[in-house]
Amino acid sequence: MGSWSPFFKTMKETLMSLKTEKGYPIYKCPRNTCVVGLIIAMDSIEKLFRKYVTQEELLQFLPTYKLSQDGLELLFSSVRARFGRNNNPDSLQLEYAMRRMLTVRINPSGSSNCTAQDDTALAKVCPLSSICNPDLPSEQEEDYPWSDCSDLSLFVKNVVVHIAGFVAKKLHPRLKCRLCSEALIHDDPFYTEICQEYLLLTEKNNGGLCVPSEHLVAVCKVAESTIRQHLNHGSKSIKKQAIIRSCQQILLQDEYLFRSLRIDYEEDHTPLSDHVFNLITQILTEYIKIRLHHVAKQETLQHNPVTLRNQMNKLVIFNGN
Repeated sequence: MGSWSPFFKTMKETLMSLKTEKGYPIYKCPRNTCVVGLIIAMDSIEKLFRKYVTQEELLQFLPTYKLSQDGLELLFSSVRARFGRNNNPDSLQLEYAMRRMLTVRINPSGSSNCTAQDDTALAKVCPLSSICNPDLPSEQEEDYPWSDCSDLSLFVKNVVVHIAGFVAKKLHPRLKCRLCSEALIHDDPFYTEICQEYLLLTEKNNGGLCVPSEHLVAVCKVAESTIRQHLNHGSKSIKKQAIIRSCQQILLQDEYLFRSLRIDYEEDHTPLSDHVFNLITQILTEYIKIRLHHVAKQETLQHNPVTLRNQMNKLVIFNGN
């Protein structure tokens, strides 16, 4: 305190001595915000230092940069970076931007009103798995937080992998981004031959089936688990959009899911793009569509177990079944 307190005292005396051309003190003029603001800021810093550092000894030093509103300006800069030329977002766009910033780190623009002086970033939403297991695996480990769905049997997981391959085949020609297309296909076919969840796919594959990536399978397993939870309340209460939203809330919290898409960069795949969110949504939409068709078919067979469509393909029109 002995090094900067005399400097503050000298600065306050200098600011108080400033006068206009007519000899009137500036701090008494109508436009005295700059002078009065600096004096109040220095007085506040001195009082905070005495209370929290000298008297109560709660802090070893007072980080004055944390007291400025640079953090707020940088937050606004990150929000504006989400909308390109649109610097006046509405409430819904602001909600989407904040949701994105809580899951993926977005750096503020270098040409904004102020420049970041440290590496402080907006707090991210932690994965649900880290709450149950504080020893979260590192990036090099292969045991991802979403790798285990305890409510699914090994047979169900094999079926999910088989359907996931069909989902990858359906989405591959639709995706214009090369990185997103490659993220759907497994890059190590030899691993799938020894993995228990890929046994059904390996047995039926004669070279024409798509081998889905582990990330794609993870999304499909979460969707399958969510569908089964909704089925416990009855098939009539199932809504496609509700299932998609439930899965998105779980998957978007996982920073390991499609991690390569968050790191790699191309001209049509920038770090600020929504490719991961859009890819997850398309996977969920395609998988849930397949599963709900099967649920509807099973429900129809329960109400009308005897079907004549396959036996009398021409006469079914006249029978009305």
